[in-house]
Amino acid sequence: MKKTEQILIYDKSFNGFLTAVYVAFQHGMEIVDFSNLKETQVGLFADNTEIKTNIGHAKRVWEGMQKKNYAALKNIYFAFLSETVGIEKILYQYIRSIVLNISDSNIYNQNKNIARIDQLAALVSREKQRIESNVRFHSTMDELRIAYVEPSFNVLPLVSKHVRSRYPNYSWVIFDRRRQYGLYYNGNSLEMISASFLHRIQSNRGQSLDHRKSKKKSLQGEIQNSGYTLKETSAGIDAYSAA
Repeated sequence: MKKTEQILIYDKSFNGFLTAVYVAFQHGMEIVDFSNLKETQVGLFADNTEIKTNIGHAKRVWEGMQKKNYAALKNIYFAFLSETVGIEKILYQYIRSIVLNISDSNIYNQNKNIARIDQLAALVSREKQRIESNVRFHSTMDELRIAYVEPSFNVLPLVSKHVRSRYPNYSWVIFDRRRQYGLYYNGNSLEMISASFLHRIQSNRGQSLDHRKSKKKSLQGEIQNSGYTLKETSAGIDAYSAA
């Protein structure tokens, strides 16, 4: 009996994608495509399955790839951050070949997928280097430094290590205007922030020192409870570290 084809719906994060890959492996799904919650449409010939991000499951896929082909990890992560339409299906097929030792029967398609992943990873790597070279901070209240960027690809998770090493004693925010999120470093830890959080930081300017300290404490409590404390590796932020 033929398996029902599936479209896996995830939250657009890399953790979410790896969780979807784990679910597909566990249930032997016939995957047609991947989608995110905002773009999902009812399929005529495939079932939609919504995937809830599970850091433990994502970590298992990541560690499975580490054991089988450590060299491929960087390119897989970088290619995902390119946000190219259809990249999830290409990456899924490649990860499947690595972890489960199941190769595409069409060797041309398999080589084509690998070449595409390598190409996208190279483009993302160049954009990472460009952003790192052009980050310009502007001082705000309490010596917080903010830099605004508009990268072609989602490279913010990749530049944090470089910026931390360059400005280890500063508190700073790098905010991606195109994707409306940022990274906040408070001198000790790195956290992901939203546009609304950045707005609240900026709204503190011009207020009395006591009022600013009170609001800053409130903001710190808010971000600590957001669940987005990140861990860095040589490639950037760990794929499965944002809990």
